[in-house]
Amino acid sequence: MKKVLFLLCSVLLVLGSCGQSGNKDGYLIKGTAEGTVDGDTVFMAQTNGYLGTYLLDTAIVKGGKFEMEGTYDGADVVYLVALHQRQPAAITAIVLENADYDVKMYKDPEKNRPEVKGGQAQTLYDAYQEELEKMYNSADTVTLAYLQDSTSTSEQREKAENVLKELDKKYGEITKQAILKNIPSAFSDMLFGYSLNSLSREERDEIMAAMEKSGKQYRFYRLLKEILDTAVKEGKDTSAVEELLKW
Repeated sequence: MKKVLFLLCSVLLVLGSCGQSGNKDGYLIKGTAEGTVDGDTVFMAQTNGYLGTYLLDTAIVKGGKFEMEGTYDGADVVYLVALHQRQPAAITAIVLENADYDVKMYKDPEKNRPEVKGGQAQTLYDAYQEELEKMYNSADTVTLAYLQDSTSTSEQREKAENVLKELDKKYGEITKQAILKNIPSAFSDMLFGYSLNSLSREERDEIMAAMEKSGKQYRFYRLLKEILDTAVKEGKDTSAVEELLKW
């Protein structure tokens, strides 16, 4: 169920992009936001479950445009939010890494999809999302609806649960392959970190071995490797460490 919920949330997060990595020394975001005027603020933030929202960067609209520049370790899905008179005017999500971006944000993203160009991680993540969407759209939604119908029979609910389990299994397979086939990359590392709580120990070890063999490691791998190495060094209970890793 966690995997399916992640799928549904992810589809809403990433709204469209294309391009390749540019500024390897840092990120450079240039964009426009419909509904703003000069002097308005655009901020970049990251959400982290119960830990809340973290402000990463801000920019002031000048000449109808905004610009952000900085450095980032690895890749993450973050939000760009434009404010006009302290109210959200436009919002989009991007996969941030050290690359150049061209962003166009609109007041109504359902009528006008935000345009995000730039970043290898963004391009790979969009391809991954498209594969998940195809999987979800091909699912037996009529049967799945039994789970939300209070009048469903026990037989119908059991059938729906089996469909959901199969969907969950396919999601895991697609995610694992997306991670493995794109090693080494900031995208692969990001997806590994985001999916850690749904991976088995064997899958996690397989992915980490591939990342180590690649010769280039990113943030989530380094953090996880440090946690595991410290646990072994201190003689901690492995089962307890496994629980800590399910962030």
